[in-house]
Amino acid sequence: MSIRARLVIGFIIVLMAGFYYVADWMMKEIRPHYMKAMEESLVEYSTLLAAIASEDLADGSIDKQRMHTIFNRAKSQKFSARIYEYVKTDMSLRVYITDTKGIVLFDSDNGLAEGQDYSKWRDVALTLAGEYGARSTRIDENDPGSGVQYVGAPIMVNGQIGGVLSVAKPKESAVPFIQPARSRFIIMAASALAAMGLFGMLITIWITSPIQKLIGYVRNIRRGVHAPMPNLHTIGILGKHELDELAEAILFMQENLQKKRYVEQYVQTLTHEIKSPLAAIRGAAELIDETMPARDLQRFAGNIRGESVRIQNMIDRMLELSIVENRESIQQTESISGKILFEEIVDAVSVVALEKQITLSIQCDSSLTITGERFLLRQSVLNLVQNAMDFSTVGGTIVVSAESIDGSISIVVIDEGSGIPEYAKDRLFERFYSLGRPDTHQRSSGIGLSFVKESIELHGGTVSVKNRDSGVGAIAEIRIPERK
Repeated sequence: MSIRARLVIGFIIVLMAGFYYVADWMMKEIRPHYMKAMEESLVEYSTLLAAIASEDLADGSIDKQRMHTIFNRAKSQKFSARIYEYVKTDMSLRVYITDTKGIVLFDSDNGLAEGQDYSKWRDVALTLAGEYGARSTRIDENDPGSGVQYVGAPIMVNGQIGGVLSVAKPKESAVPFIQPARSRFIIMAASALAAMGLFGMLITIWITSPIQKLIGYVRNIRRGVHAPMPNLHTIGILGKHELDELAEAILFMQENLQKKRYVEQYVQTLTHEIKSPLAAIRGAAELIDETMPARDLQRFAGNIRGESVRIQNMIDRMLELSIVENRESIQQTESISGKILFEEIVDAVSVVALEKQITLSIQCDSSLTITGERFLLRQSVLNLVQNAMDFSTVGGTIVVSAESIDGSISIVVIDEGSGIPEYAKDRLFERFYSLGRPDTHQRSSGIGLSFVKESIELHGGTVSVKNRDSGVGAIAEIRIPERK
């Protein structure tokens, strides 16, 4: 499992656990807070009504008939009170009055409890004892929603407690306020959870993105792909951190390993490649004798010169490639006339072309310009032309063309040679891999196309070589971005 996946899963688990705890706590706290608010209101109602009832008790008795008339009139009163999104249309308040012994003298619920002994109920007993009296009782023991909140207040007569007035209100009357509050809380909690989840994912991507880039860079190194160190700060630079130091360490290690591997590989290859021409030179030198016929002497001397030139070309090509491989970008860019560049290349190979009777054709608009490093571009196209000449038959034609296509410059070299064998198609750009020439069967250094690939990639472009659709010859194409 990737680091990013682990961070995302871990963050989601912690986030959901935290939100579940907070949401569960809040959901449990909503109802008690509404109950507290309702009880606070009942305290005021009972105190106010007790003060009114004290006038009746001061005369010795409660006028139950008058009290029933008042409450019945209030209950029958039609009203429609919009309390935010809730509309209240009836009164759910109940009031009862007891004497000093706890006997109910008046019950607003059609006299239901009148004459009963309520002295054991906490709202009555505690109030008669001079304390705060309140209780919560279920009408149906099996129904949690049937609870009723009771709050008692003392009825004071001549400075003494002359009775108790209790106000009762069903707890379900708070449900129309509790349910919307819970719904709003759930919506807000879900929205906050989603927002935090999205924010967490963005933070995770921000943290792991540099790590994934480093992993990709290391994979390129492992595959032998030449690639620059990626930019680790795609969402702004917030200062140098440990990943930058790690990237620098990897880059330093890669450069040192490349240099070491580069030296080892080139020494081994150069040693291997030079063995053959050196053996030929040594053999020819040992056979040369002043007394041998002039024809043989000339032939052996020619072999020595030819093999010496081969060694020199090999060393020159390897030096050129080493210059390119140790660079990460082009350095001196300039606008180059495509036509003039191709004419220079044709002039450079004109002698060899004349010997093989090869016709070189240039197809390039005089206004076309190519922007890049002149040496690398010239050497790349020259290598392609030389390859085309090596594999062309006597009397063949090589066409060098260039044009602007979809924001890039396309440089194409077409020959009429033997084409590319099927087995070699995937190895053309492999360093030191070379095919035998059709006429001499000799192999080159195998560095030319590798140099072309490295040079063009430094320009941000690509190079490809394939057989022509006609089956005769090959097409080599360079594509580099068109720079203004």
